[in-house]
Amino acid sequence: MLCGNPASNGRVRILIAALLSLGVAQSASAALITYETRPSLSGPPFLAASDYVDHWNSLVTTDPTAPAGYCDTTLGAWTNASNQSTCGGSAFDVFFHTSVAFYVAPGDDGLWEFRIAPDYGLGGALYLDGALLDFDNSDLWWSGNWGAASELLTGSALLASGNHLLETFGGEFCCDGPTAGQFKFSDNEFEYFSADNPADPVPEPSSLALFALGLPALRSVRRRMRR
Repeated sequence: MLCGNPASNGRVRILIAALLSLGVAQSASAALITYETRPSLSGPPFLAASDYVDHWNSLVTTDPTAPAGYCDTTLGAWTNASNQSTCGGSAFDVFFHTSVAFYVAPGDDGLWEFRIAPDYGLGGALYLDGALLDFDNSDLWWSGNWGAASELLTGSALLASGNHLLETFGGEFCCDGPTAGQFKFSDNEFEYFSADNPADPVPEPSSLALFALGLPALRSVRRRMRR
């Protein structure tokens, strides 16, 4: 049972209903890859994966253009994104949040694998639908090498058909470099996340945006329900 402010609970129920309705969203031909950065001169000791999420939540409401050189944007493909190349900004003291809202078509349900190639000097965390997949608080630098397994954030899960959200959080004190994200399912090869993948049909971008915005609220509901 939900507790707390009744008006807030009503909004949460509406949000949950909207998210559940995404399963019947009309088909389109684009997934949603969101890339966000903020200046972060310092952060807490990142001793747990949740520390990255909490730190991002403390930064996300700030204006990414003040100071200039940070951004909230969408990517056509998650291949070589960096604060320098994507946002035209600094190579130093950056905190990142990248999310991919994607759709698993009927017939493609089953085991999915993910690997994220970071340049996170402060380490990072990987979440799928709000559940932790991987966490490493060491200096992660893939240096363009997918074979450097210890430098990647990876995970796998059995996914049902429908909408899903993959999120990474991480920090860099020096020196911001390219990041990339890939997926595979069944016996297929790894592919880069892009606006054309996973395979059609995928929900309309507006529906995916609603789904991406809804996950933090659902996490908040879970926390309140556990109290």
